[in-house]
Amino acid sequence: MKLYSIAVMLLALVCIAAGCSETFTGPAANPYFVFSFEGSMEGWTKNGVDLDSPPVRWEISLSPDMARDGSSSVRFFVNNINDKSKIYIERTFAVDTSATYRVGVQYYLATSDWGQANLWTLITGATSHPAASAADLTFQGSTGNGRGSDVGPVWVYQAYEFDVKSSNAGKICVQVGVWGNSEFGRSYYLDAVHVSFTRK
Repeated sequence: MKLYSIAVMLLALVCIAAGCSETFTGPAANPYFVFSFEGSMEGWTKNGVDLDSPPVRWEISLSPDMARDGSSSVRFFVNNINDKSKIYIERTFAVDTSATYRVGVQYYLATSDWGQANLWTLITGATSHPAASAADLTFQGSTGNGRGSDVGPVWVYQAYEFDVKSSNAGKICVQVGVWGNSEFGRSYYLDAVHVSFTRK
C-alpha cells in the first residue's frame, strides 16, 4: 500500500510539472483521469480537418455558458458550409510502451439536435498516434438529444471503449468532437470527460 501511494504521488508530481490540471485516480498500472475544464483545457489540444473548400469558420473554447461539472465546459462551434467539417479535441496520455489497453472514454455532451433529421455524428476514439486526417478519427452515434421537439441544449451521456496498443514511445491519444453532416452552424458543449486505461 505504501509503494502504491508513492507511485500515485510521483505521477501527480509529473503531471503538475507538465502543466496538467486533471484529477488522477486509480493504480499506476490502470490510470484514470477526470477532466472538468475549470479554467483551462487541461492538456487537450484543439484540432480540425476537412475545413476548406470553402474555408469554414470554427472555434473550440472554454465557456461559462453551460456546465455539467463545475462552472465551465468546452464549447464546439462550426459553421458547416462545406458539409464535411470535423472538429475535435485531442490529448496524449503516457502509458506503458507497446502495451495493449482497454481505453474507456465517457463524457457529457450538451446538444440541441432533436428528432431524427439533420443530426450530426460524434467523434470519439483512441489511437496510438495523434490524428492527422479524417482516416485517423473514429465516428460514433449521432448528436441527437432524444427529444421530439426543440427544447434547447440537453446534456447527453456518452460512453465508449477501445482496445489500443500503445506506441513504441508509450503514448495513446484520445479524440472527442463532432462531424458536421449537414450545412448548418451549430454549437455543442462538452464536460465531465473521464478517461480510463486498463492494461490487458
